[in-house]
Amino acid sequence: MSLHIYLLAAAVIAGLCRGTKSESFIFGMNEIEGNRSPAGMKSHLLKPSSDYFLVKINIMSYLADVVVVGGNGGGAFDMNGTENGATLKKMWVWVGAWQVKAMTVWLTDGQSKQFGVPDGNYKEFIFEDGEHFTSLSLWPSGDGTRLGAIKFKTSHSREFFACLSTSSYLKPEIPVDVASGICMGIKGRSGLDIDCLGFMFINTIKSAKLTNVEYPTLHDVKPKVAVTEIKSMTYHNNSNETQEFRIETSKKVTQKSSWSVTGKLEFTVKLEVKAGIPLIADGQTTYKLKIGVESTYASETSEEKMELFSFPVKVPPGKTVDVHITVGQATVDLPFNGIVKITCYNHSVLQFKTSGTYKGVTYTDGEVVVNESAKNLCRFEMF
Repeated sequence: MSLHIYLLAAAVIAGLCRGTKSESFIFGMNEIEGNRSPAGMKSHLLKPSSDYFLVKINIMSYLADVVVVGGNGGGAFDMNGTENGATLKKMWVWVGAWQVKAMTVWLTDGQSKQFGVPDGNYKEFIFEDGEHFTSLSLWPSGDGTRLGAIKFKTSHSREFFACLSTSSYLKPEIPVDVASGICMGIKGRSGLDIDCLGFMFINTIKSAKLTNVEYPTLHDVKPKVAVTEIKSMTYHNNSNETQEFRIETSKKVTQKSSWSVTGKLEFTVKLEVKAGIPLIADGQTTYKLKIGVESTYASETSEEKMELFSFPVKVPPGKTVDVHITVGQATVDLPFNGIVKITCYNHSVLQFKTSGTYKGVTYTDGEVVVNESAKNLCRFEMF
């Protein structure tokens, strides 16, 4: 008896490991009956209930449960961006006399697909950068065989409503939990019409990180550096020995860095970046780029600081020298590759390769230039 129970439990667990939902299973000695709780939890009860034990398996998913509304006709479709982090960008929806006729959907990676057969005019919605769902409702058609209507609101206080001309052809509204509000795509069934439809949302997000950042063209780029003089002095030595002076100044600099992921994910979630920042390095004949020490940054960061520059200046006997301190500034624009790791509050993880653009403002180290002056020794002035 015990062996039979353990084998049954093992078989169910093995099957669940291929799934993504949280399910409860109650095992006993008699024939299995399938029941579904109001919370959507499936249970299998073996009667009599006085002789059973409970095994609960939580297979965590980075996607919230998909609520599919409509009928079972047509062929199945599934369009999502979980492989590369693409999200819903644009929708066209055609509504017929008693059903949603067709949809064309675009994701942020550029892919698009049409479902159903369009007829007449369509309603359009284009998501702005950082815009996500705050609520969603779906309606079945009156006979329950098709999708009847779609309504959602967004974080930018906008609303989309595609529905029949009269609500008498609709079954009751079905509100959908949008979790994080970030829609990775849609799934459902379609033929001539949209038979049923569900939206795929990432679960509530705990953190999002960009790691393993590489700049493939870093060593091919020659930065255009604008050199600015920030201090100049003239020093005179009318003695018979070399004299040493010190020139000092300070300058406020603002270093900027931003990593923009393809699909503008950083506008939707707080994206933490672990990377090295491209900096200016002195080459033998020209400037080049190098990577700074890896650290953790916000996806867009700006650091303002006061830089102190101090250099010793040696002036030979009987000489006058002009001394100049200069600093170079460059704007950096580079493609990057990396990996995005999104962790949800249920501890599930969505990870995908990504690419994007790094933009930054960086500075050279201060440089001092000393030239022998042609100024008359008797007219020497120190500024």
